[in-house]
Amino acid sequence: MSNEEAKDKSPLELHFESEACDIYFNQKLNCVQTLWKGDFSGGQGFHTILNEIINLLEKKKVGLIVADTRKMKLISTADQKWIIEDWYPRALKAGFYCQALIVTVNTFNEMTIKQIVDVYDANKVRTKYFTSYAVFCL
Repeated sequence: MSNEEAKDKSPLELHFESEACDIYFNQKLNCVQTLWKGDFSGGQGFHTILNEIINLLEKKKVGLIVADTRKMKLISTADQKWIIEDWYPRALKAGFYCQALIVTVNTFNEMTIKQIVDVYDANKVRTKYFTSYAVFCL
């Protein structure tokens, strides 16, 4: 199989690309999928990425996000506040109801992500944590 044929069979459709994060629509899982790559500055760049997640939730009419956050850098206090007060309510309106978060265990990043998710209404958004795609896809 050629590289082009392999690309055509990939369940991932690229929606947004940046140095910090790529956002895909996963056709097989019918979800928004993110791959955080480590280059991360926060602030407006971070907001742009999360707003693109909302755009894709709305465009594809899906509510599941699978986020590989293993290389994500620490989220600032200001960005945490923005997620909770601004992004989260808009994501709910866009249909967000479930997320699978792939995290690196025992890191500040994992603790920060869990602190943000703890504020979410568990009756509106279900969250599960995984350490790899292999565990998630079982």
